[in-house]
Amino acid sequence: MSNISRRQFLKGAGVATLAVAAAGVLAGCSNVPDKPTPGVPDKTVHIYYMIGVQPVNGEPVEISVNGLATYVTYETIKANIPANVAADYDCAKKNYDIEKDGTVTVKLQKKASAKPTKTVEIRYYEGTNPVGGTELIYSLDVDEEATVVNLSKLGLEKTDYKLADGTENSGIIKTEGKKFYAEVFVQKK
Repeated sequence: MSNISRRQFLKGAGVATLAVAAAGVLAGCSNVPDKPTPGVPDKTVHIYYMIGVQPVNGEPVEISVNGLATYVTYETIKANIPANVAADYDCAKKNYDIEKDGTVTVKLQKKASAKPTKTVEIRYYEGTNPVGGTELIYSLDVDEEATVVNLSKLGLEKTDYKLADGTENSGIIKTEGKKFYAEVFVQKK
């Protein structure tokens, strides 16, 4: 063990104390936007939620953040996604930098569905005659690999129609160009 004078020991302890104190001060300046800083007024940030190159609703969302903030948290960004797109779109899970002009740009991405689907047009027939009515469902999203429409999802029990007797071919998915359709044979109840 080396000999350390009392003076050297106190000098080293003083440097260590300053380092600990400086770390505490720096931690207080972390620019956390959700925490107010005494004596610093809040600032308004304009968040542009984008789908492709178009801003959602054509207008930014205004929020108020700590005046020293340099970013907006993911939680705040997610909480302010406009209601008309919130169910179908999401943002990247990260904090978003505030630009010098006080704006934040958030590119929204379509949420991934559990399984890929395709839309099938439903065409109703009574015998060979097309049937129409506002109470009928005319399209369904089905699993991408489906070859038959689930006829129970058509909700015919709520209409004046029921599935026609002896129609095994009802609901088979066919193609017409890039479109999918299914013929459903019905009869009056």
